[in-house]
Formats: sequence, C-alpha cells, structure tokens
Amino acid sequence: MRRITPLATATLVLAANAPDIDIVAQFFGPYVALEWRRGVTHGILALVVLPFIVAGAILLWDRLARRRRSPDAQQRARPWPVLALATLGVWTHPALDWLNTYGMRWLMPFDGRWFYGDALFIIDPWLWLLLGGASFLVFSGSARAQVAWGLFGGVLTAVVLIAPIPVGAKLIWALGIIGLVVTRIVAGAMPADPYRRMRWARACTVGACVYIAGMVAQAQAAAALVQAHFTESEVTVRRVMVAPEPANPMAGSFVVETSDRYLRGNFHWLHEPRVVRKHPPIDRGADGPVVAAARQAPEARRYLTWSRFPFFRVRETAGGHQVVIGDARFPDVQDRGGLQGVTIELDHSLRPIPKFGEDVSSQLEAEESGEMLPPPREVFDRYVAAIGGRSRHLEVAGVRTEGRIELGGLEGNYSVLRSPPDRMLMRTEVAGIGEVLAGFDGEYAWSVNPVTGPRLLEGEEAAQLADQASVLRALRDESLIDDAVTTGCDEVDGKVCYRIEIRWTSGRETSDCYSTTTGLLLATESTQVTELGPVSVSVVYEEYRDVDGLRFPVRMRQRIMGRDQSMSVDRIELEEIPGNALAAPDEIRALVDDRERPHVDP
Repeated sequence: MRRITPLATATLVLAANAPDIDIVAQFFGPYVALEWRRGVTHGILALVVLPFIVAGAILLWDRLARRRRSPDAQQRARPWPVLALATLGVWTHPALDWLNTYGMRWLMPFDGRWFYGDALFIIDPWLWLLLGGASFLVFSGSARAQVAWGLFGGVLTAVVLIAPIPVGAKLIWALGIIGLVVTRIVAGAMPADPYRRMRWARACTVGACVYIAGMVAQAQAAAALVQAHFTESEVTVRRVMVAPEPANPMAGSFVVETSDRYLRGNFHWLHEPRVVRKHPPIDRGADGPVVAAARQAPEARRYLTWSRFPFFRVRETAGGHQVVIGDARFPDVQDRGGLQGVTIELDHSLRPIPKFGEDVSSQLEAEESGEMLPPPREVFDRYVAAIGGRSRHLEVAGVRTEGRIELGGLEGNYSVLRSPPDRMLMRTEVAGIGEVLAGFDGEYAWSVNPVTGPRLLEGEEAAQLADQASVLRALRDESLIDDAVTTGCDEVDGKVCYRIEIRWTSGRETSDCYSTTTGLLLATESTQVTELGPVSVSVVYEEYRDVDGLRFPVRMRQRIMGRDQSMSVDRIELEEIPGNALAAPDEIRALVDDRERPHVDP
C-alpha cells in the first residue's frame, strides 16, 4: 500500500481506531460510557463522516509536518487513496465489533437498535496468530525487529498458556508460533524476495477471513439448534444467544429468554447432547412499581440502553428498597459498575436516594457500604443463628412435635419424633384416608400406608427421607451440600427474601427463600419422589415459635400435586425419645429381616 501513497499504514491505523473516540465518555462515569458505547461514533452517520475527518488529518499532517521535517520525502500523500484507505479502516472497525456478544448499533443516531454477531469471543487468539503472524512475516527483516517480535510473541504466549482455555488450544497456539518462526527462518535463508513474504502474509489474512466467516455461520446454526431444542421441550422462546467460548470454536454458552426468566447452559458441537442446561434460571423480575421506579433513575436508563438480557432483583431496606439491575450475559458478578450491573436505592416513596455524586470511586464505596447480594454460606449462617445456633441444636437429645393437618377439606393429626443425629418417625392420621407412617432409623427408610402397604424405600425416596431426618440438613451443614447459588431476591407473602438454589449430596435439589430481615426460612420448593412418581412440593413457613432458646416453624402451608394443605403445630417438646418409640412396625421389620436373610438357590 505504501506504493500507492505515503502514510498508507498510518491512515489505516488511525482510521481503524477512530470510532473508539467514544472512549472519552468514560471520564463521565461508567454508565455514561455504556450509554454511548458502540453508538453514534460507530453508526451509519459516522461511517460517512469519519473517513473524511481521518483523511483530512493525514493530508494536513503530510503538508505541515512530514514533508517539512523530511525534505527528501518529495512524494505527497495522494488524497483519493488516503480517503479510500480511511474508509476501509473506519468501516472494518464496527464490522469486527459486531462479531462479539457486546453488539453494535449500526443505525445510530437515527435508530438505537442493537445488532449482535455472537461469533467471536472478545479476545480471539486465532486472530492474534493469523493476523499477527502476517505482520511478523513481513516486518521482521532486521535483528531489532526480530527481538521486538520475540518479546511480543513471548508475552502473548504467556497469556495464552495461563488462560483458562482447553489444553488442545494451548498446544495449537504453541505449534502455530513454532510454525511462524520456522517459516521466517526458512524465508531468511532464501534470497531476498519480499513478494514471497507478502504471499505468505496474504495467505494468513485470507485464513483469518475464512475463520471469521466460518464462526459467523456456526454461530447462526448453533442459535437455531438451541432454539429448536427448547421449542421441542414446549418452552416459549423469545430470544436466543449462544456466546462463543475463548479459543474453542466448537463450544459456547447460551442464554434463552422466555416470558419470565432466562435459561442458561452450555453448547458443544462435538458432545451429546449438544445442548445442556447447567445453571439455575434467572427470574427477569421486570414487573412491579418498585422496578418501574428504578428504571427511571439516570444510571438505570443508561445501563439498560446497553443491556441485552436485563434482570431485576428487589430487596427491602431500612430506607425503602434496593434494586439491583444486571445482565444475564454476566450473571455471576453484579453491583460493581459498568457492564456488571447497577444498584438503585429507592426511599419508601419510590424516589431515588441521592448518591455521593458521579465520582466512580465514591459510588463504589457507597455500594460497598450497603447490602449486596450475599453468598449462600452467609445466608445459611444467619439462618442457623436465627433458629438458635448450631451448638444448641446439636445438644438437644430429641424433639417431639404434634399438630393438626388439613388436606382438601379433610382434617387429621400428625406427630413427628426426631432423635439426633438422623432417626425419625412420622405418623399422620386423616379421616377417610387412615394412618400413614414413615421413618428412618439411620440405615433403612420405610413407609406404611393404606394404599401401598409396608415398603422399604430405595433410591431417591430413601435419600429424601434421610435428608428430612438429619439434624445436619436442618442446619445446612456443608458436608451435605454439593453446591448452592444465591440467584437473587424474591417475595413470599409480601416479605423480601434471598432465593438460594441448593444441590444436596443425596442428589436432591431444593430452592429456598430466606428473609432478608430476620434470616428465617420463609419458603422452600422441591421435587419429591413418591410411589406415584415425582411431584412438585412447595412449602411456606408462616410462623415460628421459641422453644427453650430454639425456634421452630409452627404454621406451614403446602402445595402438593396442585392440592393445598396446611399444617399447624400444637406442641413441641425437647426431650429424649425412647428407642422403642422410633421402632419400625412389625411388618417393616419382617421386610428388613427378609432382605438381610441369606438366600440359597434350591
């Protein structure tokens, strides 16, 4: 290109960076920067105007500085080639920006719609290798340049090798670097032929273009496949994003938007199944007067201008409400400014509470001093403290609970005997149904009811009864929990709570809500396995009672298989439970004896 006009490279470099002049908005705060991000300076009007500005700046520099400073440089920069190169540089910038999940607003300032390619990760080592390799092959003639390229390549290689990417990708990178070095050595041993190196460089550039085109095609195919997967599962899909994984063209992570939540998981072309839901859903939480008021705050409006999959988490505070706004593209890190979310504080009249000003550091300090979304263990510890403390519960010799139950107009009585660490017997008597027994003796789980008779429970049925019997489960002991995630805030009977998704070591999964003010468990949802199959169960704890320094729920509202039932506790006694009171009935002991008795083939 330098044969076409002087300053060709300078024109391309300046033009390729010109649209990012919107970076000056960063000085006015992170949310102002988001509002301007990839907007006016990247849109259709800028594509027309910026090339002339860049070309004018280059020609002015050529006239006032370059040729005066270097009298031997008699050739002038040619206006039309400079303008053509400036146009090429400016136009390729938004095209490359479009390729990732951040998106582009092509039609600005006339239309603020976003467009997303979802094809390349924001940092792509294969483009580094191909395009950087092209530059290396051409511009490494001198020893000084080779040293500089060696240092630069070493830094990039260190970044790739320590990055959390597949081992295969690191190996391919290393082989690519070795291949470029060998190619350059071979080229240096040959007679000087700049055109040979140019051909190799063009081959690298063509390879980069082919790679980009292939990633765009596979991104569209992956999104279509994810949408088809959820449509077949009778999920009403509004939008789909499959975000590329770093250095792995075969994999991605998806976000599926439904009417009320976002579903997330992983996608891989070479795995079966290709689409796997991996994370708890994120409730959009976009309705209600509190959220509507928070949307009107200037920082919220600016953040939502950029946000693609916004969600809202509301909690009550002493001064009113706190609304955390995040984006499902970045669900695990919120409340820290910029791409990662914004927190709006509202008073009781739903008016924004003034912050300490627009300075970013003071704003972050203000958010740090408020109530942020806590980790699960912090919520669990607060809950255990609210019900009396771990040590106090572990020193109790036993608990006897008696109360009443109402099921679909039928009334009855129930009792629960618990003996730490994990023995339990439940007895329920309902008119028209009869007596139902269930128990766990530390080894066997069993049940007796008028429909199925005596049964030794196995598998998930046994695991869930063992969970209910364990005092450590009630204390949310770490040894019984595989994973827990605080997914946001919810509301139970007008009380704001933290929603935590729990996966227990037994394999069961529950969704709990803990009060943001008292720390008590307000509700839980789970799937229970019964003799009729799996059923959804939700429990709301309406009232707690103090008993000798401990707190127990005494009014509960349940919904099982679409039917409502209520339970109320009349008496709770902390006492040692005799062993015979927890003994299984004779028919269960007979089943246990039969299982343990050795069988001899005739």
